[in-house]
Amino acid sequence: QWDIVYIDVGEVDGVVPGNTFSIYTLPRKVFDPDAGTMVTIPPALKGKLAVLNVHTDTATGIILQSSRQIEKGDMVSLDL
Repeated sequence: QWDIVYIDVGEVDGVVPGNTFSIYTLPRKVFDPDAGTMVTIPPALKGKLAVLNVHTDTATGIILQSSRQIEKGDMVSLDL
Protein backbone atom coordinates (compact mmCIF):
# COMPACT_ATOMS: atom_id res chain seq x y z
CA GLN A 1 0.00 0.00 0.00
CA TRP A 2 1.13 3.55 -0.84
CA ASP A 3 3.73 2.32 -3.34
CA ILE A 4 4.11 4.20 -6.63
CA VAL A 5 3.32 2.21 -9.79
CA TYR A 6 3.44 2.83 -13.53
CA ILE A 7 0.71 1.68 -15.91
CA ASP A 8 0.73 1.46 -19.70
CA VAL A 9 -2.33 3.61 -20.35
CA GLY A 10 -2.36 7.40 -20.57
CA GLU A 11 -3.86 10.50 -22.16
CA VAL A 12 -4.49 8.74 -25.47
CA ASP A 13 -6.66 6.26 -23.55
CA GLY A 14 -8.64 9.01 -21.78
CA VAL A 15 -6.90 8.58 -18.42
CA VAL A 16 -6.85 11.66 -16.16
CA PRO A 17 -5.39 12.31 -12.70
CA GLY A 18 -7.77 11.03 -10.04
CA ASN A 19 -8.98 8.03 -12.03
CA THR A 20 -9.00 4.82 -10.05
CA PHE A 21 -8.13 1.39 -11.40
CA SER A 22 -8.65 -2.12 -10.09
CA ILE A 23 -5.59 -4.37 -10.26
CA TYR A 24 -6.01 -8.04 -11.17
CA THR A 25 -3.93 -11.18 -11.58
CA LEU A 26 -3.58 -12.45 -15.12
CA PRO A 27 -5.80 -15.38 -16.07
CA ARG A 28 -3.82 -18.61 -16.13
CA LYS A 29 -4.27 -22.14 -17.39
CA VAL A 30 -3.81 -25.10 -15.07
CA PHE A 31 -4.35 -28.81 -15.48
CA ASP A 32 -7.49 -30.16 -13.78
CA PRO A 33 -6.70 -33.79 -12.94
CA ASP A 34 -10.38 -34.60 -12.27
CA ALA A 35 -11.47 -33.41 -15.73
CA GLY A 36 -8.23 -34.38 -17.44
CA THR A 37 -8.11 -31.02 -19.25
CA MET A 38 -6.64 -27.57 -18.96
CA VAL A 39 -8.90 -25.01 -17.27
CA THR A 40 -8.55 -21.24 -17.02
CA ILE A 41 -8.29 -19.61 -13.60
CA PRO A 42 -10.02 -16.23 -14.00
CA PRO A 43 -8.40 -12.93 -12.95
CA ALA A 44 -8.59 -12.18 -9.22
CA LEU A 45 -8.73 -8.72 -7.67
CA LYS A 46 -5.44 -7.76 -6.01
CA GLY A 47 -5.98 -4.09 -5.19
CA LYS A 48 -6.79 -0.53 -6.22
CA LEU A 49 -4.70 2.38 -7.45
CA ALA A 50 -5.31 6.10 -8.00
CA VAL A 51 -3.71 7.96 -10.90
CA LEU A 52 -1.42 10.83 -9.90
CA ASN A 53 0.19 11.92 -13.20
CA VAL A 54 -0.66 11.16 -16.80
CA HIS A 55 1.58 11.16 -19.88
CA THR A 56 0.76 10.38 -23.52
CA ASP A 57 0.65 6.60 -23.18
CA THR A 58 1.57 5.94 -19.54
CA ALA A 59 0.47 7.05 -16.09
CA THR A 60 1.84 7.08 -12.56
CA GLY A 61 -0.36 5.92 -9.71
CA ILE A 62 -0.32 5.13 -6.03
CA ILE A 63 -1.55 1.88 -4.51
CA LEU A 64 -4.57 2.62 -2.32
CA GLN A 65 -5.27 -0.93 -1.19
CA SER A 66 -3.83 -4.36 -1.87
CA SER A 67 -4.69 -7.86 -0.73
CA ARG A 68 -1.54 -9.41 -2.21
CA GLN A 69 1.73 -8.41 -3.82
CA ILE A 70 1.29 -6.16 -6.88
CA GLU A 71 3.62 -7.34 -9.66
CA LYS A 72 4.83 -6.10 -13.02
CA GLY A 73 2.46 -7.46 -15.66
CA ASP A 74 -0.68 -7.44 -13.51
CA MET A 75 -3.80 -6.23 -15.35
CA VAL A 76 -5.53 -2.94 -14.59
CA SER A 77 -9.11 -1.94 -15.34
CA LEU A 78 -10.51 1.58 -15.08
CA ASP A 79 -13.16 1.84 -12.37
CA LEU A 80 -16.33 3.43 -13.74
